[in-house]
Amino acid sequence: MNIAHLILSAIWWISSSFFCLAQLPITTPQLFVCPSNGTNPVEIPVGTNVGGYTNVTIALSSSCTLCMLLRISSLTGNLSSLTMQDWNMVPVARSYLNNAWENVAGPYVDKLQIKCLKSNCTLTIPHLAGVSRPVHFALLATNRQVSTKEKVARFLEQVTFGPTLEDVNKFNTTMSLNSQFVSWVQRQMDPSIIVPTYHRQYFRERVDNFLYLGMSNRPRNPCQIDSRWTKHSFYQQDYQSIITVTMMNTTSYLFSIGGIPRTVVRSFQGKFDNGTVLNLTTGKYDFGWWTNEYVGGEVYMWIESNPFQLVGGNPPLYLPQQIIDYYKTTIETIPLPARQYFQDVAPAAFNYRGPQFYIGAGIRSTVNISNPTCEKMTGWTGNRNLIGVFPDNDQWYYDARIILNSNTLDQPIADGGGMMGTFCSNVPRNFLNGK
Repeated sequence: MNIAHLILSAIWWISSSFFCLAQLPITTPQLFVCPSNGTNPVEIPVGTNVGGYTNVTIALSSSCTLCMLLRISSLTGNLSSLTMQDWNMVPVARSYLNNAWENVAGPYVDKLQIKCLKSNCTLTIPHLAGVSRPVHFALLATNRQVSTKEKVARFLEQVTFGPTLEDVNKFNTTMSLNSQFVSWVQRQMDPSIIVPTYHRQYFRERVDNFLYLGMSNRPRNPCQIDSRWTKHSFYQQDYQSIITVTMMNTTSYLFSIGGIPRTVVRSFQGKFDNGTVLNLTTGKYDFGWWTNEYVGGEVYMWIESNPFQLVGGNPPLYLPQQIIDYYKTTIETIPLPARQYFQDVAPAAFNYRGPQFYIGAGIRSTVNISNPTCEKMTGWTGNRNLIGVFPDNDQWYYDARIILNSNTLDQPIADGGGMMGTFCSNVPRNFLNGK
């Protein structure tokens, strides 16, 4: 059997280099040693009785060397084949850079046992079922010198989110890399050189979950930068609400929830499950579950246990001034700056208990809003019925989001959050922090 050609293919697979090998001798030394790069592989005799195991002792690889233990078996029974596809090569274990032998991904990852001494390891190789026979186990080795730039790239891979070629080229490859690595880390930690950014601060400033008030948060003031505004009139949170439809005039319908107007539409039609489209009239309707939060998105309602889709979709906000004036105790308005100071927010896909739908479409302010109305809103408590009005009278609902309360050494949340059942923001009292 000329297994040397097979091992030749395995070496090419590992090192992408061809070497000239002779036929492998079958030897069983007490201590197996990885072959030198470019020399004959070392075959390791392993038993074949399924359910048994074989103990072999293998020396650690040398420096700058990767040594692999492979299981090699024929897929066709043609032991003289030189075609790679005719052979199954399975990694069993590896040792590299003079490190201890270790498990690798594959069928042996949770079955191979390894016990190591200073210079060698004993591998307990199980005889797995379902493996075509005959099988051979062989040690193959390859080595490669890492260039200076590759060492720099490896360092930057470990300490950053990924280097660029420009980052790598900033290092002087003619000088000691270790000292440059130390200097690089020191510069990164010196706030006078690089102003730090903190993940915690970034998260706390940008968390914008739907308004759910608690001791750890408060409503984001609508005049603050990053405030969110929506054009559509209905939301997921309206599920199971009662929508009251009244006539504004002969051509307009007023939609209200909880006695507070949401919008005025010109027509009111529903498309039922059987495809029928009907003109609907005034009355009370149950708000359904599936709501796409963008203008024109699907909105479902119920009438007498019959669901229907609102024709035209989620309607845009439009409340005539007489409506706003009449409900001035429950509907507030605030002038907004020009539209150029806002960025579009794309809806996010959401999937829960059914088909995919979208939530959160709108716009986000890129500046703090300053006007006399904002000066009166310092104690704003999160009233959802706040309408922002652009200079062209375009109306948008304020999309109330939370902002986390300060929790710093200077302004900690009471008891580190323990009062509200959050214990992860502080440690138990002890003699070190009791005061």
